[in-house]
Amino acid sequence: MNEFLFFGDSDQDEYVLEKATKKYQVRDKQAFSNVYEEFTDFDGILEFMLDMMIRRI
Repeated sequence: MNEFLFFGDSDQDEYVLEKATKKYQVRDKQAFSNVYEEFTDFDGILEFMLDMMIRRI
């Protein structure tokens, strides 16, 4: 897993930077190869994570 930088997780997802492509990704926690969302910058994945948290409140 050295090819990824992990930012956090949720019940079902892992939030990572794929170092080779420099893409920020939302990956499935159980089937890590499944990419649900992909962003070109950190702001995109941060906005996604915050939106997920706000929906749970």
